[in-house]
Amino acid sequence: MDVRVVLDTSTLQSLWRGGVFDRLSGIFSRIALPRSVADETRWSRFITGEVLVPDVDAHTFLHVQVVPEDSLRSLATQLFQARHRSKWKGDAPPTPQVALVEGKVRVWIDKRMQLSYSIPELEVVALAKQIDAVALVDDRKALRAAKDFAVKTLTTRETIARLIKAKLVTDAQAVLRRIEATGYYPTRRLQS
Repeated sequence: MDVRVVLDTSTLQSLWRGGVFDRLSGIFSRIALPRSVADETRWSRFITGEVLVPDVDAHTFLHVQVVPEDSLRSLATQLFQARHRSKWKGDAPPTPQVALVEGKVRVWIDKRMQLSYSIPELEVVALAKQIDAVALVDDRKALRAAKDFAVKTLTTRETIARLIKAKLVTDAQAVLRRIEATGYYPTRRLQS
């Protein structure tokens, strides 16, 4: 059970809504959150209430960690350059502009060459890479970023499958129905 994970907001909240959040410590040795995910979750709890969102401060198995802004900027730059590599045909790619604006990391060279990520989702990938952990994400951009940086990932559905395998959950469909009843539909991973 020496698997460390970093949770994204959507996976954290969906596992809570499915009633299996408290069982995660039964399959993972360390459960971390970037501070932005913890903050986003606290805000969501304030807005929507405790039925749909956990109190991240009350769960002692959660470890909130800060992702330095320079790490986030560096990761975004590397993702941008990897995405546009073919345009430079062997030349060194130019250094793009990077800005953290309205909850997003925006990277660009010009209007045709730009990229943006949600700060919490990119922080999940950055933190997972930093602490050699698995990123628990459902967002397709975050899944792609993790793949680009060789960060292992699990989706909500795959996490539920692990809980089943560990005999901590008996009915995956019941868990998914509870999650979907709240208006959230976990990602089905696309084959690449």
